[in-house]
Amino acid sequence: MPCKRGAKKYCSRECCLKNTAIGIKNKRFSIEKNTIPWNKGIKYSPELKSRLNVDGLKLGIGYWKGKERLNLRGDRLRHVIRNCMFCSNEMKLAPWQVRDNKKFCSPKCYQAWHRGDNSPVYKGDKAVSRLRNRIAQLPEYREWHATIMKRDGYKCTLCGCVHSKERPLEVDHIKRFLTIAQENSIFTPDDARNCKELWDISNGRTICRICHRTLDTYGTKGLKKLINLT
Repeated sequence: MPCKRGAKKYCSRECCLKNTAIGIKNKRFSIEKNTIPWNKGIKYSPELKSRLNVDGLKLGIGYWKGKERLNLRGDRLRHVIRNCMFCSNEMKLAPWQVRDNKKFCSPKCYQAWHRGDNSPVYKGDKAVSRLRNRIAQLPEYREWHATIMKRDGYKCTLCGCVHSKERPLEVDHIKRFLTIAQENSIFTPDDARNCKELWDISNGRTICRICHRTLDTYGTKGLKKLINLT
């Protein structure tokens, strides 16, 4: 029991332990079953009943009082049938999915739909990459590249070195790629596929990167000479 003795609250250690967390914890586990509740036999007055709304607790109070609740379980669930925007398969939507405006049946359909023109990042073929890089991704270019490397024995035709980290091998057009594109009016990858001169094996050679930089066909190195000649 608390004591009125100066600033102290308890007279001894035993009284302190009884009324602190340790004593309360022991009391919780020592409560016997079938104990009499504290409010048994208490009668509510009319004023207390109106304040507590005892009669209203049986009917239900709050937002749903007097309203019909949605049955969202089993066959009573109000499904809405829609078609997927990509695969056009039927899908049953719950009320919360209708609210969120679900349009696809699976993440795969969502990813497949948002590609190409439907992608928010798509800016056209010209903004994706350079024409030369898009032509290099064609299967015709890969086949042309592999055929020339195999023909030259995977060695540089100028210095005879083998592929290494310091001198990687590359395939070069003897006749400049830009000249072929201008003469045959190549503006898209489809135009490059139909151009036979671009895939001519005799127009290619295997050289290392160091030898390639010394030639006029590397990048825009020899364009000044062509302009002066014309």
